[in-house]
Amino acid sequence: MMSLNEMLKNEIFVVVCDNSDQKQDESDLHVLSDCFNDFVYLHSGYNKPLSTLHNSTIASYGHLCSHVNIWDQDSIFNDEYFEQCKNVINQHPEVKLIIPRVFVGDKLVSPGVFKYFKGKYLSCLGTGKTESKNLIGIMSGVFVDLCVFNRVIFDERLRLYGVDTQFFIDYRKRYETIYVLNYVLMHTLSIYDKNELIEVKIFRFKEFCRSSIVIASGRSFLTFLLMTMHLTFLGLKYAMKYRNFGFFNSFVEVFSSKVFCF
Repeated sequence: MMSLNEMLKNEIFVVVCDNSDQKQDESDLHVLSDCFNDFVYLHSGYNKPLSTLHNSTIASYGHLCSHVNIWDQDSIFNDEYFEQCKNVINQHPEVKLIIPRVFVGDKLVSPGVFKYFKGKYLSCLGTGKTESKNLIGIMSGVFVDLCVFNRVIFDERLRLYGVDTQFFIDYRKRYETIYVLNYVLMHTLSIYDKNELIEVKIFRFKEFCRSSIVIASGRSFLTFLLMTMHLTFLGLKYAMKYRNFGFFNSFVEVFSSKVFCF
C-alpha cells in the first residue's frame, strides 16, 4: 500500500511563486524538487499583487490538476491535513471548497463572517459541511475544486488585503456549501505585530483602506457609506493612538483617488 508521502510525491503538482527580490538558493530548490515529482519554481523579481499571482498561476497550471491548494510561505502543516482533505473529496464531491480552522495563538481567525461592510471573528465554529452564507476565510490552506475558477477568480483590483475576503464573497454567491476541516492550522497575521515601524503600519492601513473601498464599491450605496464612515473613524483613531496623522491622510488619499466604481 502506498504511503501518504509517496502519494503526495506522485499525485501533487507543486508550484512555488516567489515574489522576493532575489531567487532562492539552488540547494533549497533541489530539496523541493527531490520531494515532488512535479515541481515548478517561479520567481518574478518584484512584488506582484496576490490576486494577479493566483490568477496567472491557476491559468497556467490549473489544467494539470483537479483541485487547487494554496499556502502562504509561513504556514506549517502535516500529513494529517492532506489525509483529511482526501477523505472529504471522496466522501463529499459536491463540496467545492475545503478550509482548515486557522488560529493565531488562541484566537480563531478563519473562518470568520463578513456582513454588510466588515469582517468579524467567530468565538467558535463547528466542523464539517456547512452553509457558505456570510462565511469568509484565509486562503492559506484552502482546497478548491478546479471547476470553481470557471466562475470565480481573484479580483485583480485588490493587491494585498481583501483578496481572500472578496474571493469568499464571490464564492458564496455561486456555491452554497463549504467544508470546515477538523484540523487546526497555526498562522501569523501582520496586524498582531507590535514591533512594526510606524511607516509600515501606515502603509498597511492605506492598503486596508484601498481594499475595503474596492469591496464596498461592489455593494449597495448604504454599505459604501457605512464603510467610508468606518474608515474615517479608524483613520482618526490610529492617528491619535500613534500620534501620527499619516493614517488619516492615507485614508483621504485613497478615498480621493476614486479607486472604487459603482
